[in-house]
Amino acid sequence: MAEKQHFGSAASALGVSQSTLSQALAGLESGLGVRLIERSTRRVFLTPEGRQLLPHARAVLEAVDAFTAAAAGASDPLQGSLRLGLIPTVAPYVLPTVLAGLAERLPALTLRVVEDQTERLLAALREVPWTPR
Repeated sequence: MAEKQHFGSAASALGVSQSTLSQALAGLESGLGVRLIERSTRRVFLTPEGRQLLPHARAVLEAVDAFTAAAAGASDPLQGSLRLGLIPTVAPYVLPTVLAGLAERLPALTLRVVEDQTERLLAALREVPWTPR
């Protein structure tokens, strides 16, 4: 939305309907408790909050791209178990991208997704012993 500034153009670029994009954006705004965009008859503008959060959203998307590239570019297939912790306001938007085709590309990888609050996710990370290989 930030780049296209138009629902139709953004939906087309994402390969979804305008309705789907509108519902996803409304859900994100509701989950965050913040309006991210203002709509006019022809264009969409980021609110001040939307402009403030945009760098963070881009960082999440870059991390997803890096994760996907690392998984796809590994010379040996990843195997074993991977636990992925996400906060509820991000999970519905990150998971479809991360999970798309992951099982086909990495059949030996068992992915366990945990959706929880940041504090609990961090506490769980501290509790699990880590052994480098």
